[in-house]
Amino acid sequence: NDIITREVDRMNHLIEQLLYFSRPSPALQTDVQINDILKNTLMLVEMRSRFTSVVFDIDLSPVLPAITANEEQLEQVFLNIIINALQAMDNDGKLCISSHYSAVMQQVRVDITDTGPGIAAENLPKLFDPFFTTKETGTGLGLAVAHHLMSVWNGSIAVNSTVGAGSTFTLIFPAVRSDENVDKTLT
Repeated sequence: NDIITREVDRMNHLIEQLLYFSRPSPALQTDVQINDILKNTLMLVEMRSRFTSVVFDIDLSPVLPAITANEEQLEQVFLNIIINALQAMDNDGKLCISSHYSAVMQQVRVDITDTGPGIAAENLPKLFDPFFTTKETGTGLGLAVAHHLMSVWNGSIAVNSTVGAGSTFTLIFPAVRSDENVDKTLT
């Protein structure tokens, strides 16, 4: 009975991810503060990883302009990347998360860096392909969904990885520019 329940839950999760990936229209997008979403995501992750040896190094820029995204979906994007990093490090290592703003580029950038084993060069081009995974229990949809959503939000996601030294996922979002939501000190 437990096996059947677990497998049904797993299949439901897979179907949910497939539907999410193939949904033609994105969910409601609003102007959101990326640091708030990162902090909420980190609360979830830190609760999950409190019995691990992972050290969190968080460096969030104190003032960032808003970005346009769906808050729940963005939290899921961050969660997918961070959980992948924790799993890659086998719950022992350092996870660095930072946010920055480039006034020149008018972009908000988030870097998520782990000290895991890194990603083999031959796997890098396939990383955002649906169903590509190196995990025994993975669906290969988490990063594909993240990549899809970043393009919906006119952003980008990239990875830089060195085998034996870890990986950095970089997410870049266009900043919302208006007098109401951007502090004059940013320009």
